Amino acid sequence: MTRQSVQGGYCEDIYGSHKCALERKDCLDRSTFRSARQTQEAPLNAHGGRCRWQSAVTSFKLGRCMVSNVDLDCAPNSDSCPAYKTDTEDIIMQTYMFPDEECGVEETRYGRCDYDMCAWGSDDCALRNTWEPLSEGCTCDQVQVGGCSRDKDGQKEVFCAVSSLACDEEQTWIVPQEVEIAAGFVCYLCFELSSTTPTQAPESNSTPAPESNLIMDGSPFVELESGKQPTIGTATLAIVVCAGAVLALSILGLVGYKVLSKRRDVETRRRALVEEQSGLPTRTIHIAEGHNENNHLVDSEK
Repeated sequence: MTRQSVQGGYCEDIYGSHKCALERKDCLDRSTFRSARQTQEAPLNAHGGRCRWQSAVTSFKLGRCMVSNVDLDCAPNSDSCPAYKTDTEDIIMQTYMFPDEECGVEETRYGRCDYDMCAWGSDDCALRNTWEPLSEGCTCDQVQVGGCSRDKDGQKEVFCAVSSLACDEEQTWIVPQEVEIAAGFVCYLCFELSSTTPTQAPESNSTPAPESNLIMDGSPFVELESGKQPTIGTATLAIVVCAGAVLALSILGLVGYKVLSKRRDVETRRRALVEEQSGLPTRTIHIAEGHNENNHLVDSEK
């Protein structure tokens, strides 16, 4: 199953500044909302182009459920803060406060439909009365979302989005259950939360480059995407291997030299011992300059 993740839009004020937004209700003036598609088509990805990056989506601040000004759980929307009954049948009303600096996309729990699909809101369930808000285990990488779609050059262009409020006037909303049929992939709120989570997903439409996706081949230091383990460049690895080989050969040569020297010493001592045990004195024989009449040789001990 191919999966893609949500790309954010942005709010643009009258002064040209912007902030990232997942839905138009995140803007003080909803008319200033620009969808992920519009962000993509902005010149050189200007005016908040980075809002489409995965790192911008996961760092987006959501809100919190509250009761009588008491902070409760982080929540993605007011739909996740329903009224509830106490043991005494009293009805407690929750309010939704947005945004909360401690409630990031990755830190928040989301709701669940009764057929075990984690969802952004109750509208994403086939039947709303099956909705369980803030369900345990429903982290952002488990939340299946819908998409904003339009026809472009005879093909369907789909951007993953959290709700219909993320679509612009040229797009139509596709519910989570129908995205795969329409687009050939499944949409999730964020990438899988693991040690190998990339900063930016490969999308079917062109996207900005990730903040960091660089491996320097000739350097011992490698700049990595968030969460990845550090690695060593190929050139550095080759240098380390060569240095190890030279060191190993040097050690072998030294050992061989010592072995040969030891053998020579042993052979020298063996020869001396053989001569000593033979019992023959060491003599020097001198030949006389002449011979006597009996042809007698004259010798003397040294």
